[in-house]
Amino acid sequence: MRIIPVTIIVLLVLSCSTNTQQEQTLTQKKEEKLEPVKVIEPKEEVIELPEPEQNEADYAHLDSTIREDIKNLDRRFKSTPFCVKLQGKNYYITCSGKYDYRIERFDGTLKYGLTNDSLQTLLETDYDKIYNPNLTIENCFEIERNSKIGLINYLTGEILQPQFECIIPSSTKPNGVAFGLQNGRWFKIKSGKISLPTETEFDPIPILKTLSFDIKNIGENMMFDSYWEFYEDDANEGRGVVVVPSYISYLGLLDNDYTDVILPDQKGRVDFGSEHARVNTSYRRSLSSKLMAFFVSIYESGIDARGYQTESKQLIVHNKESNSLNSIELGASSMYDYFCSEANYRFVNDSIIEVKGSKRGRYDFETNFTYHKIDEDGTIKRLTSNRYYDFTKFIFINENNFRGCFAWSIQDASYADEHNMWIADHLSIEDLDIMRNEIFAEYGYKFKTEKWQKHFSEQSWYNPKYDDVNDRLTEIDKANVKLILEIKEQMKEDEEGFRNKRPTKYVAAG
Repeated sequence: MRIIPVTIIVLLVLSCSTNTQQEQTLTQKKEEKLEPVKVIEPKEEVIELPEPEQNEADYAHLDSTIREDIKNLDRRFKSTPFCVKLQGKNYYITCSGKYDYRIERFDGTLKYGLTNDSLQTLLETDYDKIYNPNLTIENCFEIERNSKIGLINYLTGEILQPQFECIIPSSTKPNGVAFGLQNGRWFKIKSGKISLPTETEFDPIPILKTLSFDIKNIGENMMFDSYWEFYEDDANEGRGVVVVPSYISYLGLLDNDYTDVILPDQKGRVDFGSEHARVNTSYRRSLSSKLMAFFVSIYESGIDARGYQTESKQLIVHNKESNSLNSIELGASSMYDYFCSEANYRFVNDSIIEVKGSKRGRYDFETNFTYHKIDEDGTIKRLTSNRYYDFTKFIFINENNFRGCFAWSIQDASYADEHNMWIADHLSIEDLDIMRNEIFAEYGYKFKTEKWQKHFSEQSWYNPKYDDVNDRLTEIDKANVKLILEIKEQMKEDEEGFRNKRPTKYVAAG
C-alpha cells in the first residue's frame, strides 16, 4: 500500500527562517534596486518517473464543473495538482511536470502557474511555488521564484514579479495593502496596482506583537488536491493544502507547506493528516531604543500511527534602524516528552536569554540550561563552551541552577517489580565537584590528584599547562566557584535527603 501525502495548500505563517543550527540572520544589508516587472521564460525540466495512466477515476471525487476544467487543463499542461474556489469562482494551479507524490512539491523541480475557470492562463508555469490566496494581501496569491516573493492579482491578472525576501500584511487581518522587504528596505504594495511598489517607512512591530495564525482558520483560502483519490486502497489522509505565508516561513515559525490538512468534513475518518499548525506571540520585551524581542509560541498536532502534538518557542528580534528580522528556535517538546520534560525561558538581562530544557547526558534524563546572546545589531547566537555545566561561564548562577529533574536507572533487582528509575530534584556532590573543577580545567590547570587527571584527560579540549590559574578566572568564575562550595557544604550532612532521591516508574512512549 502506498501512502500518498494529500496536497491541499494551507497557508500559514511567517516566512523563511534561515538557520545555522537554527540561527540565522534574516535580512541582508546590501542595497539593490527594485527589479523591473518582467516575465521570465519557463525552463523545461525532465522528470524521469513512471507516469501512472490517467483515467476517469482520477477525477471521480470532483464536482462536474471542476472535473471537466481539470480534464481540459491536463490536456494543455502536464498536470493540475491544486484548485481553490474564491468568491464563487474556481482557480487552478497548473504544473509543468507530471505531479507525483515521490517528488518534493516545491524544491524547484516542478514549476507552477495559474488559470481561472474560463481556462485563461493568468500565470505561466514558471514559478517554484504558489501560495494560498489572500493571506498577506487581498485578491492576490503570493508567488515564488529563486527564493524571492512576488504577487499575482487573480482578479486583474496583474503580476508583481518575485523580488522580495517576504511580504507582510499591513494589519492582523490582510487587506488591500501589504509591505515587501528587500535588503533592509520596505516597499508599500497596493492590491489595485501591485506592479508599482513604492519605498516607504514601515514598522512591523504592531503585526509581530499580535501575531496569530492557524492553518485551520483560513476559510475559503484553503486549497485542495485535485488528485486526492488518485490511487485506490490507500490510507485516508487529510485533503487540504496550505502553503504558509512568506513572512511566516521567513521567520522560521512553521514548515513551508502542509499538504494533508484534515478538513471539518473528514473528522474521524482519516488515518494521517495535520490538524493544527498555529503560531501566536506570547511575550515581547524592549531591549534597547532600536531592538524589540518577541517570544512566539508554536503548536502543531495531527494524526499518524498514534497521533502527535509538539510545542516550541521561537525568538524574533527586530532592529528598527536596519529593518532586520532575526529569529532562532529556543526549544521544542512533544507529547512523548513527559519524563523530566521542562521548557522555560527567561531573560537573564537585555542581551542573554536562558532556556531551561532537558537532555540525556550524565543522567538518563536531566535538566539542562542553554544560553543565547543578542548582539547590539539584533543578531542572535548560541553561547557554547567546553564546560559540561557551561552556565558557570556565562552568568552569575544561583540555587535554581542546581535544581531540576535528574533520573537514572535502578540497578538493584529488588526494585524491579514496581520501580525502574531513581529520580532526584538536585545535582549530586559529585556533579558539583565536576562543575567546579571544569572551570579550572578550561584555563589549563594541572590537577594534582589522579582522579581529576584521569577525568579531564578524557576531554579532547583539556590542555594542562599551569599550576595556578586563579589570575585567569573571570569575576563570574570566581563568584560561581564560591557558591558551588557553599552548596556542597549544605549537602554533606544528608546528600540523599537534600536531593530528595526516590524510586519511580518510567515507561517509554510507544
